Parts: sequence; structure tokens; C-alpha cells
Amino acid sequence: MTRKKISSNLYSAFFKQKAEKLQLLKDELEKHEHCLYFVGGCVRDALLGVKPKDYDLTSSAPVELVERIVKSKGYSTVDIGREHGTVGFYKGKEFYEVTTFRRKRVLRSNYIPQRCPL
Repeated sequence: MTRKKISSNLYSAFFKQKAEKLQLLKDELEKHEHCLYFVGGCVRDALLGVKPKDYDLTSSAPVELVERIVKSKGYSTVDIGREHGTVGFYKGKEFYEVTTFRRKRVLRSNYIPQRCPL
């Protein structure tokens, strides 16, 4: 795999193209006063010039709302961690995961992710 840094213009173009594919989801979330952001490995891969194998997103919307909107747009969801606030879906051949914002709570040495109350 060839890795190279890409300019901020190419990076912006990459995410603009992906954002256009998710515009309906983003618009619906904004109607409910929620946001949607790319996060994780797809951001790293885009900066390195590597095609991501999937796309992780995060939103202030509860997983139930994201799931309802995704289904209303004709996409089937994949149960990959609903109890942790994550819903997955395919748009064409590309796989997307949307996780509700959460905060970290550390008790002793245990990491316990929690869904943020809004």
C-alpha cells in the first residue's frame, strides 16, 4: 500500500464528495438539531492518501433517530453495537458507521463509554 500525504485541498475534496453522498442524512439530522462528523480511520486514511475501507461518523443524535432516518432513506441497517450507540449501513458498496456522541467515564482502571444525555 502506497502512502502519501495529500494537500488540504485534496483532503477537502475527498470529504466534500463523501459529504454529498450523505447530504440527505445530514439534512434530516439538522432538522432535528443534530450534527454529523467524519471521525477515526477514514480521516487518517484520507490524510495519508489511502482509500478508507469504511467510514466512521459521529453525531449528537440518539442511535434510534439515526437508525430511523437511515431506514427512511431506503438503506438497511446493520446491528453492530446499538447498545453502545452505533448503527451501521451500506450506501452502495461503502459501509458507514454512525455513533452517538459519548463521554468517557473511568472507574479505577476500567474504561466505560457512556452515551451522552442531550
